[in-house]
Amino acid sequence: MGTPYAQFIKGHIEACRYYHLSKRQTLATRLIIGAIYAYGNSTVPPFSEQFHMGGANDLRAFPLRSIGPGSYHSSSRYAYIDHSGDFKLEANIEWRFPLVKQLHGALFMDAGNIWLWRNDLSRPGAELRWTTFGNDIALGTGIGLRYNLKVLLLRCDVGIPL
Repeated sequence: MGTPYAQFIKGHIEACRYYHLSKRQTLATRLIIGAIYAYGNSTVPPFSEQFHMGGANDLRAFPLRSIGPGSYHSSSRYAYIDHSGDFKLEANIEWRFPLVKQLHGALFMDAGNIWLWRNDLSRPGAELRWTTFGNDIALGTGIGLRYNLKVLLLRCDVGIPL
């Protein structure tokens, strides 16, 4: 019918491993790798399908959608729109330990970023390059409290960017 539509392929892999240090202490690790690639009549995947980084569920020490892509940074009022990417790499490690009854503590460290497959002149430093890969990784650490209600886990984390 002549209507353009988005053509893309997307996938991600998540691997988690838990190490029981003692009966009540656990070291939880997680690695996520995700990629999206636009092809055909699309050069950019839909915004809603792209990856973003920062916030309560990935890099907890950074505000929502504030990381990446790559070394690109925007201080615009609508910067969250510019902070989306095609490739995601994230790693977390968290030590969980009991405090009092159902209240548990956690110490964590998060690392990761997002990148673009293609060069974008409006976002310098956003493209995935192996020469700058290590410098692009954002790192944060912090502490948290978990209150376990058996059917619901209430979580409060405070993170510090490194």
